[in-house]
Amino acid sequence: MTADEARIAVPRFTLRTTVQVDEQLPALGVRIAASARADFSGISQAPLRIARVVQEAVVTVSEKGVEAAAVTVVVMATASPEPLRVQKVDVDRPFGIVVLDADGEVPLFTGRQADFPRP
Repeated sequence: MTADEARIAVPRFTLRTTVQVDEQLPALGVRIAASARADFSGISQAPLRIARVVQEAVVTVSEKGVEAAAVTVVVMATASPEPLRVQKVDVDRPFGIVVLDADGEVPLFTGRQADFPRP
């Protein structure tokens, strides 16, 4: 059977992710700012260092289009660093989505969803 047109129906859904990026800081060139040698004297008289960095992103796909937002939180500390507590969550989902920039070249968000969201 040959068709002149294909219509694909994707349910409305929202994907949210929260990532603690402390371990990636050295690979991004942030080494001294997260150590005892950090110098934030321009913003504080107390000796500060970066203690934790958390990023959260949300993307909603609906018949109106794609809406996305992201935030990064940098937590500063004056005391010695506390050991990181990491909880790993593995998600195995049967369909995925990639949101590209306006030119369709740069992936801005990717995600997977296992079941259809409840309205």
